[in-house]
Amino acid sequence: MMVGPLLAGWMRDVLGDYDAVFYITGTIYNVSAIFAFLMPVVDNYNKKHKGGNSS
Repeated sequence: MMVGPLLAGWMRDVLGDYDAVFYITGTIYNVSAIFAFLMPVVDNYNKKHKGGNSS
């Protein structure tokens, strides 16, 4: 968590602005939200179709 500002600052120095930093962090945030939404869906699918326990 403490690496984020350092990495963002380094990317700003290399690229010249913060646009890429916002796009990358926004993409990571959205992908993680999609996975968080899909985890229970996949778990329910596995329980129904495989009859196994999910841990």
